[in-house]
Amino acid sequence: MNHLTDQKTTDNQCQQSDAEIKELRTALINVDAFSQSAFSEIASIANLALLCLETPEGYRRMDDIANALVTIRNKANETENCINSQAEQVGCNYVDEVRQRRWDAERMAQAIQAGLAVKTKIYSNGSIRISPDGKNWHWLDTKSGANNE
Repeated sequence: MNHLTDQKTTDNQCQQSDAEIKELRTALINVDAFSQSAFSEIASIANLALLCLETPEGYRRMDDIANALVTIRNKANETENCINSQAEQVGCNYVDEVRQRRWDAERMAQAIQAGLAVKTKIYSNGSIRISPDGKNWHWLDTKSGANNE
């Protein structure tokens, strides 16, 4: 009887694992598609901008080069967000802790500058508390920057 129960548990784990593998494969295929398309576009735009700079006429078209650079930046940001979204959906997203601390510090500085806080505290999990008077503390929503009481 115990052997049958163990077998059912193993079968359920295998089915769950198969579903997880399928979900991960789908996410990886999507990430590959996003990255191939976006990075090819970025490389092409960069190559055109560089070729333009090899001619005297290119230096008279700085707006075009600036637009190309803005497009590269926007495409890179869009691709980063798409890849991160796919990774988050399967629980495999990377969090740059150094970048997160910089963003947290920026939000704290904004809260102080806006008069929302005279003191701030940051916790190891990324949570931020602000105090408008140095005595009463409120949580700062680290996603939106909103003051949550």
